[in-house]
Amino acid sequence: MPGIARRLLLQLLPLTLFFCAPAAAAGLERFTLGPARLEERQGMLRLSLPLSVDNEQALEHLLREGVMLELRLRVELERRRLLWFNEDIAALDFSSLLRHDPLNREFTLLLPDLAQPLRGRELRGLLAASWKKLDLPLLQSARLSEGELYLAAVELRLLRAGAPPWLERTLMFWDKDVVEAEQLSLEYHKEQDASLPR
Repeated sequence: MPGIARRLLLQLLPLTLFFCAPAAAAGLERFTLGPARLEERQGMLRLSLPLSVDNEQALEHLLREGVMLELRLRVELERRRLLWFNEDIAALDFSSLLRHDPLNREFTLLLPDLAQPLRGRELRGLLAASWKKLDLPLLQSARLSEGELYLAAVELRLLRAGAPPWLERTLMFWDKDVVEAEQLSLEYHKEQDASLPR
């Protein structure tokens, strides 16, 4: 009998966690964004996008409650065409996982270009070294045409990650978003090199 009770408790624990998560996230509403821009550096067109959330204290509380979060970005880059549909030239999907490790009493943040996650006992410092200075390569500069206008559509989401598949199938109404999704539109004009003849 104790074995059955233990198995039942282990099955109900994820359900309890994810039902309690919305209440823990009540203080979170939206992203806070720094100056977003497209610029050429190091032979690439890059997206600079410093971001955080409006209530880092509520975010920390949510993590300490055991919820793992995923920052997800989708970037679609187009070249504007006046007489036809815009041309799709690049797309980028970015994902970063953030969680709290209660055994080591530290936060861990995983970035796709790092082999090992960033770690720290202070969430604010960890975010300052990562999400607050995001710099993403989109396209090689050699693929940009002089005199053309490029448009970037950016979608930001912060999601609860790691939910058991059976839970997602069961709770069809369950909203994974922790804050409201954000959409941005950015422009970049590739200027002609002044040293070249026109």
